[in-house]
Amino acid sequence: MLPSIRTRVRGYLYLSSVVMIAVLLLLFTFAQFLLIRRQAVEDAEIMFEQIGQVLEENEREMDVAVAAFKEDTLQKADTVAYIIDRNPDIIDTGDMTASVDRLYEIARLIGVDEIHIFDNVGRLFVGTVPRYIGYTMDDGEQIAFFKPMLDNPDLRLCQDITPNTAEGKEMLYAAVWSEDYIVQVGMKPSAISAATERNNSSRIFSMLNVNKGVSVYAVFSDGEVLGSTEEQDVGLSCDEVGLPLAKLSKGSDHFTVKLHGQTRAFCVVQRLPNGTIVYLETNRTLYRDIPIYCLLLLLALATADLLLIFVVHWYIRRHLIDSIDRVNTSLTAIADGDLDENVDIADSREFSELSRHINQMVQSILGNTDKISFVLQKANLNVGVYEYNKLMKQVRLTAGIGKLFGVSEEEIQLLARNTTAFRHFVQGVCSHALEGMDNIYVVTTKDEIRYVQIEEVNWTGDVFGVVIDMTETLRHRKQLEEERDIDLLTGIFNRRGAEARLTNLFASPENMKHGALVMLDADELKIVNDRFGHDDGDRYLRGVACVLEQFPEEHRLAARVGGDEFVMLLYGYETEEALSAALQLLQKSQESAEVTLHNGDKIPLKFSYGYQLTEPGADYNSLLAAADTLMYENKRQRKEQWKKDSQA
Repeated sequence: MLPSIRTRVRGYLYLSSVVMIAVLLLLFTFAQFLLIRRQAVEDAEIMFEQIGQVLEENEREMDVAVAAFKEDTLQKADTVAYIIDRNPDIIDTGDMTASVDRLYEIARLIGVDEIHIFDNVGRLFVGTVPRYIGYTMDDGEQIAFFKPMLDNPDLRLCQDITPNTAEGKEMLYAAVWSEDYIVQVGMKPSAISAATERNNSSRIFSMLNVNKGVSVYAVFSDGEVLGSTEEQDVGLSCDEVGLPLAKLSKGSDHFTVKLHGQTRAFCVVQRLPNGTIVYLETNRTLYRDIPIYCLLLLLALATADLLLIFVVHWYIRRHLIDSIDRVNTSLTAIADGDLDENVDIADSREFSELSRHINQMVQSILGNTDKISFVLQKANLNVGVYEYNKLMKQVRLTAGIGKLFGVSEEEIQLLARNTTAFRHFVQGVCSHALEGMDNIYVVTTKDEIRYVQIEEVNWTGDVFGVVIDMTETLRHRKQLEEERDIDLLTGIFNRRGAEARLTNLFASPENMKHGALVMLDADELKIVNDRFGHDDGDRYLRGVACVLEQFPEEHRLAARVGGDEFVMLLYGYETEEALSAALQLLQKSQESAEVTLHNGDKIPLKFSYGYQLTEPGADYNSLLAAADTLMYENKRQRKEQWKKDSQA
């Protein structure tokens, strides 16, 4: 078949237009490519200067913080020396355990981590860390730092932060003379952690204000990535990231690399004596505006061509294309969801027949909603479906959806007549979300409270929603969770329930404030079981639970984690004093608590406990282990006291 004149003319016009536009676009693109790379180099130089300024400022802050920390530690050493001089009975060589306890209390009150007392020959004979007792100033480089004080009582010495002799942990020690001893205090360097953190490479890079698609790397001379705005790349080798070490070390200051073997990026480097700072911008970001500029140029060039092509097309469009466009317009509306659209084109027999077939197809689609309702009713499923879009005047929905939304079928049908009103109604239902559950919402009526799950998808304006009744499912799940996490004997949490809630609490340190993790063990439970029976033994255990439940619920999490073992977390106290008062209440209960047996007799409720104060970032398993150790020490001391009392 020979081509039409319209086709031939259009072909020649299109060919010449495409060649001209292609040449101009290539020249324009090349010029933009060079300009954008130059701008990237300038941006990189600004970024390099910013990094240098941050490092200098952080170094100055670090020096100030260290000096203040040392002076504070010396002052606390003077305070301890003053307290010991005014209270000589604090150091009792005949009862070292009591001396350790008194020093530990002083350490807690003035806020130091360790106190060590040396005699006049440099031997550590008492302190808050008993395992260090016996060390002398000849036992290591760190402790030998203070040896000159043996010859000069006027010296006040403070070390730099250094690993200690016994354990190698980072500490800062300061020492002064009291009247008879050398008093040394130790502080963990947490007070300068903020300044240290500011010098951390990860934090420095996190402070950088970089645009999307821009990354900055610090690469050591051996190729290791020391810091980056891309945290997942820190610690990798530059070759793993996609930065060739050979190019970073020498050669051009800017070149193209392939990050992780996938993303091409423009790279600008600044070489330093010990490594390289690298500025990267992905090609996608760097050249993102070039298509827009090319498109604008293309539109300008195409405008002239369209004026010519319009004249050629006008005649054919007048007799054929206009009718096709009308069909396409109606089909577009139908495809967008407007099933109320009616196609009525009678320009010719062919278009009239096409219109009839399209209208029959639309009526078939409209019948699908009734079919879905029939299936759901026969399957006895508490599920509803709705569908609408911005072009539809009404919402299509299945029967029974009104009950799921807590309204009558008449009300839901009235809402369905207006898509805007229906959308606002669904949004109102979704404003009552069930906490902790995705897409589950509370529907409240005068008769009941129901829970529905709403799953809604939006395909470019076409909204399709499914409403599922979740009431019975959630009620059954809640009942199972409660039975699973509660200890049936005591009514408090069991081990499973406690671990889940402890994990959540320790993951949210802002809710902990001042707190303590307590490990508690019921004493003489076997004696009670043997003497009075297991029913009274159970009463004994419930008595321990009652002791724990005397603390306010908002400050307490209590659980029975074994046969006679209990755990309690005291948390959320605003001050140390409030927490200390709570712990004193536990001590009073240890001295005075009683249990009433089945026959009405009362016996003392005996238990031992140990606790550890919480702190930000602490692991509760470690705190439990430490509290458990203190609990058994408390049990041992109480048994010794009972023996002494019985012998007396």
